[in-house]
Amino acid sequence: MYTTEVISAGTRIASTSGNWEGDGIKYVRSFFNYGSPEYYDHVAVTYRVQNATREITLCVHRAEDNNLAAGHEAISVPVTAVRVKWIHRSAPPCYES
Repeated sequence: MYTTEVISAGTRIASTSGNWEGDGIKYVRSFFNYGSPEYYDHVAVTYRVQNATREITLCVHRAEDNNLAAGHEAISVPVTAVRVKWIHRSAPPCYES
């Protein structure tokens, strides 16, 4: 999770290596997934727009070695991330709301 739409080591604010749920990570502007192609190839990221109660889920596919952009999703406004669920490659694709 990053504080800017363009990702860099200096703007990373959190990372997970498995499922995560919490009170929230604020001011997130983008998500990047470079997960394990052997087992988990995409993640369902759930977030809230600042000062809102409705949760939105976004499916972030795994970046490929020849296409890192495939694993990057930017959000136009700062959001609060509340959940990350890793999806096994044999499972149906994650849903978006």
